[in-house]
Amino acid sequence: MCRCSGCSRHRAAAPCWSALDLYAERRTVLQFKVAGEEGTGEGPTRQFYTDVARALQRKSFCLWRCDHEELQHYDGPQSHVFRAEGLFPAVLPLDPDAADEVLSKFRLLGQLLARALQDGHLVDLPLSVALRKLMVGQVLGIEDLPEVDTSRAAVLLPLADLLLRKKALECRPNVSLKETADAVAALKVGPPHCCAVDELCLTMSYDQDELTSQGVQKVKRDLVPGGEAIEVGLDNLEQYLSRVVELLLREGISEQMQALSRGFNSVFPMRQLRVFSADELAVQLGGDPVMQWSTAELNAAITPQHGYDSQSQVYIDFIQMLTALPDRQKRLFLTWITGCPRQPVGGLSALRPKLTILRKSPPDNMDVADTMPSAQTCHHIIKMPPYANAETMRERLVTAITHPDVQQFLFN
Repeated sequence: MCRCSGCSRHRAAAPCWSALDLYAERRTVLQFKVAGEEGTGEGPTRQFYTDVARALQRKSFCLWRCDHEELQHYDGPQSHVFRAEGLFPAVLPLDPDAADEVLSKFRLLGQLLARALQDGHLVDLPLSVALRKLMVGQVLGIEDLPEVDTSRAAVLLPLADLLLRKKALECRPNVSLKETADAVAALKVGPPHCCAVDELCLTMSYDQDELTSQGVQKVKRDLVPGGEAIEVGLDNLEQYLSRVVELLLREGISEQMQALSRGFNSVFPMRQLRVFSADELAVQLGGDPVMQWSTAELNAAITPQHGYDSQSQVYIDFIQMLTALPDRQKRLFLTWITGCPRQPVGGLSALRPKLTILRKSPPDNMDVADTMPSAQTCHHIIKMPPYANAETMRERLVTAITHPDVQQFLFN
């Protein structure tokens, strides 16, 4: 076992680069300790993986596909990329320095994912199905666009359908050239557009918001020489679709995937992931996605001790409260007690050591109702005051798991 200390919680992505790079080839289990904090062992290590994963979602890094309006929010709750499709690499920036920054972070991502898999940790990073397909050795095509960018797919897929209809018309036997030309000219792009191709006002170019020497700016690139001045019509539609798909799914992200592979391979060969499907890889990296906690499951997963037993009203109220938490608060609870917002495969019962709830006595001259619950993250111990009712318990627990200091491993 190798312990790495001195990582700053507020600059998690920077020091972890050297730590992961230095110990990548070692087969010992890595554990991280946060500088200036008391916690050691599994809890801080899981929190380390969680913090670095979240740092890699920052919009300001421009690693992932993200709409221009979303990129304006660098701070606050909207400062990270969250997309329904999941995370998928943006086209590599044209600026060489910006490209180097992006590639270095994808190499870090590869090391992070590989170390997490090797050491048995979960990574709270919502990778898209399309990206996971690439990681397990599959090749993407235009049919995968909805898993990459639904808004872009809503434009390109109807165009691809129109192109198929155009080719079908051109292959009809015993039809004059004029009839074919008239039929092709009458073609319309399907819903939701329902118009001619040229009415979409597309050009043979592609633009995105990306890092430049002047910060994040909208950058246009030609799909063909002089492409910004060439309108897309029926005659060049096939070339347009081919170039856009090549840019989005292959050429524009190939260097990022190579960097990710280099980082991953420094721990163990990425080709070993090919034994998994994209969905199986999601479970291996992120654990069990379903958090429908039942009373029976929680009773089996949480052991009452030192002041509580299975018949204690506080324990019963606690179990019932957990079953009613919304998913967002379940994630906060898991972070509070384990350091990671995701549960392992098999649910809470698979946690080691098992979750334990203990009685917490209030400090001198403090009322029980004013005492906060606390957590010992390394050992999955919940210290719960003997609240008089379930409502007080719920209020205090929600405050504890949502308070910013909950992320700092303050052990009581």
